[in-house]
Amino acid sequence: YYLVPADYGVVGTMGAYSNLLHVALMLGIYGAIVRHLYDFKQGSEEQKSYIFSNFLFLFAFSGVVLIGLSIFGDRWWSSISAGGIPFRPFVTLTLVAVWAGLISRTLLSIYQAQQRVMAYVTMEGVGFALAVIFGLIFVAGHRMGAYGQILGAFISQVAMMIVAVVLLFRGWFTTRLAWRH
Repeated sequence: YYLVPADYGVVGTMGAYSNLLHVALMLGIYGAIVRHLYDFKQGSEEQKSYIFSNFLFLFAFSGVVLIGLSIFGDRWWSSISAGGIPFRPFVTLTLVAVWAGLISRTLLSIYQAQQRVMAYVTMEGVGFALAVIFGLIFVAGHRMGAYGQILGAFISQVAMMIVAVVLLFRGWFTTRLAWRH
């Protein structure tokens, strides 16, 4: 009722590009965390080093790539999208949301490896609820169309990233970083 067909096209296109970027930028780190978390003694400095080194690498690598895309991607975007969807604000919001989602997913991978079902479901549920609430506020309440939908997703991803970073620092912070991890 609140979105016109063109809005669905924008949201769907941004979702597809978001998923592609997410898969490309995660570099298999989530699977590696799940697979290798218990190669180290539970709660050891080496285990913390493994988690925190991977977290910082993903944070920095994906951040640099997405900042580069934000700065230089405008020309590239117009060549692959036929100019139908403006780079700013749609693509820039989507890029930051992808980055935030990558960071949040690190914590979810740890919860998955630890079989902490309630923590995992709570994080996913709160993120989903925030996306729905902000989407409704912006789309139905303020009639912002596709921009409102993407803005709502952006805000929810950034909020969940902040929570994930705080929890990662609380439970896994160490100064012993190792490139080999």
